Amino acid sequence: MRLLVRSNIIERRARRTSLQMHRMRLSVCFTHFSFFKERAIIAYMAKLTYDQKQLETAAKTHRLKFVILHGSYARGQARKDSDIDIAVLGDAPIEFETLMKLQGAFENIFAPREGQEMDVKSLHRADPLFLHEVVRDGALLFGDPLEYEEFRAYARRAYEDAEPLFRLQRHQVMKFQKYLNKQYGQA
Repeated sequence: MRLLVRSNIIERRARRTSLQMHRMRLSVCFTHFSFFKERAIIAYMAKLTYDQKQLETAAKTHRLKFVILHGSYARGQARKDSDIDIAVLGDAPIEFETLMKLQGAFENIFAPREGQEMDVKSLHRADPLFLHEVVRDGALLFGDPLEYEEFRAYARRAYEDAEPLFRLQRHQVMKFQKYLNKQYGQA
């Protein structure tokens, strides 16, 4: 009997596709992760108020997959002069005109204070460093949480793949800085 049960379990596992297994792992990770994100969400909610229904309407109107708050508000470190950083990902690449319409819609939704800036950026064609910074600190305001976790995994892989290039860039900058210091003296 025990052998038969074990055989059935193995057969069921073999039938699952790799995507299903990946989604299962992500849902477990997301459940664990969401506990820690709750604190960040509470931190910025105290400083940033918005109407969720208006946000959902604007996101659906412009066919957005995700609306992500990132930067100082997402980290809970916003000051009086902090700008509101929003990253968006659409079903298709977002044109400049659409991004400007989103900027206006989000300014109405988030109602920034006088003099406070709002920065809306598309994640289409974004470099791995920016993607990493958004998913590292970001809080999902609109979108499917499981799809967002898949996007986070993609962004982390892209960043890890590009890490040697970032190290090379830092090395080249330091080398050039040493040259400038030698050439013109230290300032």
